[in-house]
Amino acid sequence: MSKLSKTNWIIVTGLLLLGALLALPAGFIVSLLIQGEPHDSLRPIYNARPFSIGLHAVAGVVFWLAVPLQFSTWMRQNKPRLHKISGRMTLLAALGLSLSSFWMIIFNPFIAGWLHSATLTISGIGTIFAFSMALWAVKNRKIPQHRAWVMRGVAIVYGGSTTAFVAIPVYLAFGEFPAWMAEVNRLIGLLVNVIFVEWLLRRKKRTQPRARKGIYSGTR
Repeated sequence: MSKLSKTNWIIVTGLLLLGALLALPAGFIVSLLIQGEPHDSLRPIYNARPFSIGLHAVAGVVFWLAVPLQFSTWMRQNKPRLHKISGRMTLLAALGLSLSSFWMIIFNPFIAGWLHSATLTISGIGTIFAFSMALWAVKNRKIPQHRAWVMRGVAIVYGGSTTAFVAIPVYLAFGEFPAWMAEVNRLIGLLVNVIFVEWLLRRKKRTQPRARKGIYSGTR
């Protein structure tokens, strides 16, 4: 196996690109909020209550930068301290994303209907739960469980990114974004990501016993 393949660069690059769909707009929002004056490019509620959206955006950018390091095989094997630091950054960013999301759901006017708000609430609770379980697992040296819960947490957070792959075909089909898209897009993205990760985890469980069996049978 080549050194390049051991770095699992495809996964790391994919996470960077997927996270960029949320992080780059978030960075743009932060840059406008820092100017301190209302801006026509932002929703009025962002200008009226900049702290919650600013915290959400900053946490999103930190999450985007830290998460790929968690999945880098090279980083985990050669820079364990940096891997641990990026894990803590990921955990804090996930907490910031969830808490600021709750704040905006409670105090900001709905940007869509109840299903959209319910999906955001479920995503926030699921994110906190997943990363809490990941922290518990690594503290108890249950590394496979730790990795599985990190994957679930990232899948939940990046449900917002996956909506782009749903919205673009819908836009091409209808020539515009139908009103129902704002209501269900986050739910679709969340379900797609969670189902995909659970499929990967179960597929890995099925293949591991076979690999072990092959090794043992070959040594007899």
